[in-house]
Parts: sequence; structure tokens; C-alpha cells
Amino acid sequence: EFKVGPFRRMRGLTRFHLAGLQPHLKLYVSPIALDPREPWFPISYPKDYSAQLAKDVGLFSTRGMPFDTWALNENRIGDDAFLAHAEDLLDQQTRLLLHELKRYDKGVLYGYFEYPDVIQHMYWRFIDERHPLYDPNAPAKLKSAISDCYRRMDQVLGQVLNELRDGDALLVLSDHGFTSFRRAVHLNSWLHRRGLLSFHGPDAQEGLPLFENVDWAGTRAYALGFTGIYLNLKGREPKGVVNPGAEADALKRAIADSLKSLEDPVEHQAVFSNVWLREEAFKGDQVERAPD
Repeated sequence: EFKVGPFRRMRGLTRFHLAGLQPHLKLYVSPIALDPREPWFPISYPKDYSAQLAKDVGLFSTRGMPFDTWALNENRIGDDAFLAHAEDLLDQQTRLLLHELKRYDKGVLYGYFEYPDVIQHMYWRFIDERHPLYDPNAPAKLKSAISDCYRRMDQVLGQVLNELRDGDALLVLSDHGFTSFRRAVHLNSWLHRRGLLSFHGPDAQEGLPLFENVDWAGTRAYALGFTGIYLNLKGREPKGVVNPGAEADALKRAIADSLKSLEDPVEHQAVFSNVWLREEAFKGDQVERAPD
């Protein structure tokens, strides 16, 4: 409980993991989630639905991204603790889905499982021999984490199938595919090295968060979001310098052509399979909001 004002308290849920005793006590505390029994503000509709769920199936995480991936990345917890927590979250999500499936009458019931996404993010490096963090001597439990994950999801699917009635239609799909992730390209650094993105100060070679030190008067393009590049366009950006029309079109094509020729310096492979201009990739009445 947290005191948040006169006679008012907020309730939250957390998990503790004893990470070590020697030479010092190491106790990991997960980020605090709203207690679904008494949320500080409504987290469900109807607003008492979360409390009823907790009563019916037990407590569950209410964090939007409940898997503690950064705790594992920063060595606050080990793989055993992370995998145990991931299994617990999978069990929570399965209980919630099966509970609602039994109450289901008609319409569409949607259940989302983040488990295979997170497990593949964290453990693909144990099956990709070309990954910079590959360890041939890793424990078998880590090498099989992804295949074990899919077996667990097959079990969940079997539980769902057992609850279906005549006439029910089941769709199973993924929101994206997966593969190894070995290196990254920082597009704004690439734009800076090509003289298209400038920073304030003669010695400024690195950008600050949220474009804080960008010199817009000397900037012609910038990257924002997932691989989207925008021009610093006159009439659109507050301090735009690129003229719409022929100048903008030529700059877009020059950036696209340069990106197509970009190579991985380690494996000497093309970084991008293709680069599309906005008009080649998007349609609709919101096209102007899309990356150039």
C-alpha cells in the first residue's frame, strides 16, 4: 500500500526474487503493478471486471509489458528466475483465457500471448551460431527454450480446442515472424555521418534524447520510429529547410539508394533488402503522416 493523500491509499502488486546472499544480500523487486482487486483507476470494462477476475482465477499481472526482460539483460536476475517468471505469466494468461472461454456465449473472444515473442527475443542467441553472444557450452535448458516454448503453446492450444463447441471457428495467428537479431543500424547516426543531420556545438557528434540538441537549420533528414526517415520539409516541420517538390524527391531517392548499398561490416551482406519511398508503400487519407 502507498499513501497518496489524506485518508487515501493505493494498492499495488510486486514480486520479490532472492538473487543472492553472499557476499551481500541481493533482492530483486519487480516493477509495481496495479492491484486488479482495487485498481487506482479503472483498468477494465466494466470497471469491476478486474476485481471479479481476480476473485475467480486469482491474482494476475496488470502491467502492459509484464516480462522482466531488462532485469535479465542487466543481470539483475538469472535465466532460471526469468524463465520461471515467464512460465508463471503464461499460466496466468492461460487461466484467464480458459475462464472466459467457459463463460463465452457468442461473438469474438480474443486471447493474446506475449510468451513466444519474449522467449524468442531473449533466447534465439543460443541457437544461432553466428550470433555475437552465442555460447556453444550453454545449458541445454537455454538451447531448448524456444522449442520448449512452442510445445507449451501447443498445450495451451489443446486446452482451447477441448473447450470449443460445434460451429465454433478457431483462428491461430502471429502478429509477426521471428529470426535472429545480431546487430543494429542507428539510422540517425548514419544520417549524421552523411551530413544530413546536424547537432549544436562544434564538438557535438552524438544526439541527445528526443532530438534535444539537433541543429534543425543544418538538418535535412531525421529518423523516427521503426526504420522511418522523414525530411526536414519546409511548411511541414517547424524549422524545415528542404523545399517540397523536385528537391525533396531527389533527396528521398538519394537516401534510399544509399541505404540499399549499406553493408554489414562484419558479414559483408546488404543491411536492407529494399527501401521504399512513401508513395510506394502507403495509401489512404493519412499518407501525409507516414515517413518519407
